[in-house]
Amino acid sequence: EILSVPTAAAPLRARPVLGSWEFAHRAREAMAESTLKLVFLAVGVWVTFTIFGWAMEALTSTEYGEEKERFSFTWSLVLLQSIGNAFAAALVLMLTGAKSLTGGVPAKDWIIAGAAYLGAAKFGLMSLHYIIYPMQVLVKSCKAIPVM
Repeated sequence: EILSVPTAAAPLRARPVLGSWEFAHRAREAMAESTLKLVFLAVGVWVTFTIFGWAMEALTSTEYGEEKERFSFTWSLVLLQSIGNAFAAALVLMLTGAKSLTGGVPAKDWIIAGAAYLGAAKFGLMSLHYIIYPMQVLVKSCKAIPVM
């Protein structure tokens, strides 16, 4: 059943109002779609963090060369990851027609946030050398929680 009810924004034009059954049906559809999107994104975060952790672990724990050296330039990996993230974000912003690549935030603030991220990653990796392995696994597995 559709009723016409005038609104304050358009007092001369009538606007249709949904019947309660149709409103409930649309609300259920929207909730199902929202739940599916949430599950998809949560699984995506867990899968990508797991793959990233596995790749970093494999890269840094494998011995290379005749002298069996391990890769120790983790800061450069974090820097390359940050540059890749920035390029991906800029591409998405350009494709969506954003007016600015900084999102209205001064570039100085982005530089401070980026430097803090690099420092946190570096010091976080360095601190893992002083923690027993089971605790490392626990700490690393909790990393995805604040992201979601």
